[in-house]
Amino acid sequence: MKITEFYNRPKTIAIVADVNFGKSTMISYTMEQLRTCGQPFNLVSYGLPREIEFGQKRIWSLPELESTKNSVIFVDEFANLIDLEDRKKVKMVEATLRLINHPTHNNIIVFSGLPVNFKKFIAAKMETW
Repeated sequence: MKITEFYNRPKTIAIVADVNFGKSTMISYTMEQLRTCGQPFNLVSYGLPREIEFGQKRIWSLPELESTKNSVIFVDEFANLIDLEDRKKVKMVEATLRLINHPTHNNIIVFSGLPVNFKKFIAAKMETW
């Protein structure tokens, strides 16, 4: 199975690994494969190192993420963007995930992070690991 076959419809994907185990490298490889597969889509990223560059639009905030449509979105170290420690924000995060993953937005979102960051709440939202 080619990696690009995971990116065939709107869904939520997780890349989980310990520190220095290649999460950003996996994102870089995936972006490269998606760019060369010939399918039209927008690449969007949050939190990727500057040296990872595939012509993607870089976003810097949750409102930018919420307004993104028809894209493959990579969120590296998602815990920096989404605070799941604050129980008051969990409902807001759930609404945000529903919005960006809604069929009318037509997004594939990839969250990258440490195993400890994938709490039960966020782990339940992932379709592909």
